[in-house]
Amino acid sequence: MRTVERQAALLEALAKSPHEGTPLRTLANEVGLAPSSTHRLLRGLVDAGLAAQDPARQGYRLGRTVLRLAGAYLEQVGFADVMLPYLEEVTSATGTVSFTSVRDGDTVICTSVRAPRETTSFYVRIGKVLPWHASAAAKALIHGMDADRLRRNLGEYIGQRHTQHTLTSVDAVLEDLRAGKARGYWECVEELEPDVYAVSAPVATRDGRPVASITAVCHRSQRAAELGSVAERVVAAARRASDEVAALLHAGQIMEAAR
Repeated sequence: MRTVERQAALLEALAKSPHEGTPLRTLANEVGLAPSSTHRLLRGLVDAGLAAQDPARQGYRLGRTVLRLAGAYLEQVGFADVMLPYLEEVTSATGTVSFTSVRDGDTVICTSVRAPRETTSFYVRIGKVLPWHASAAAKALIHGMDADRLRRNLGEYIGQRHTQHTLTSVDAVLEDLRAGKARGYWECVEELEPDVYAVSAPVATRDGRPVASITAVCHRSQRAAELGSVAERVVAAARRASDEVAALLHAGQIMEAAR
């Protein structure tokens, strides 16, 4: 494996690190390298600002340069600024946390978040990679993919059980994708976090291809009528956002992430 590939694997591992960081030996095991080789590669990442080491706990995590690069990427793609008014609309009307996601190749990433002033912390944050099988935002983006690609990629996620309600078979996820398509939006009920309800709708191009999704997240303990209202707001915002995004894509003012 070349150095750049090893460092890329390390960055992927660091993206999963908790706030206090991940110990050297744990990272070495995850990327399949000797601790000495892993340490040498990490020093290069630290020097470049792509990784950082907690001085007290000695764990490693992503560095500040990653945030700058992520911001530059979002500016280049252009979706973040366009979507913010729609997120603010959903959050203001429903009191939920709302966020936008895009699919870059086979990865679904949260790109922007809006939250009420007083809110519980949820799983989602900017830059978070969202699991295909347990995320409404991801399901809104992948539902139109061809079956072989869906099955192949779902197979990589399906072993990750986040709660007792996480779907544990590819066929169950495919059925859930079909049900969401019939409704026009996708839901996750405690599949990623306990007592958390998420609803997502796609932001699509003129030919119906999803290029982003708008998602609202709240506690499942809210009344059913309130949850229904949240879904309606999300779908309405996504439809209006689709009109704007389609026009901007056509005019070349924003770009689509890799398919």
